[in-house]
Amino acid sequence: MQESPARALASSEVFDPAHPNALAVYCSDGRFTTAVEELLRHLGFPRLDTLTMPGGPGLLDPLSAGFVELEAMRRSAAFLVKAHRIETVVLLAHEGCGYYAARKTGLANEDIVERQTADLRT
Repeated sequence: MQESPARALASSEVFDPAHPNALAVYCSDGRFTTAVEELLRHLGFPRLDTLTMPGGPGLLDPLSAGFVELEAMRRSAAFLVKAHRIETVVLLAHEGCGYYAARKTGLANEDIVERQTADLRT
């Protein structure tokens, strides 16, 4: 694999120092990033903080996450909510999540969807 030379890139977006007042928690599966951002803009959130890890909001439920994952997600979310004065948290899950498939081996797809829904409610 050939390395590309390092070069500075710049964004055309103007930096806004104010923190968004909304936080989206969702799976880090990059296949859904654009769709999630589009959905959130449609819901009225032009800017938001994000917390993305495999499994997304499932990491906030001890029935779906290990202790270390749960604690990392909980601490990260708590920091963002407090430090950035978050007013709205949006939790999103997606079908076919590899995290759930790996953690819930042997469950039918319908049962995984039920577990994801329960995690979102929790």
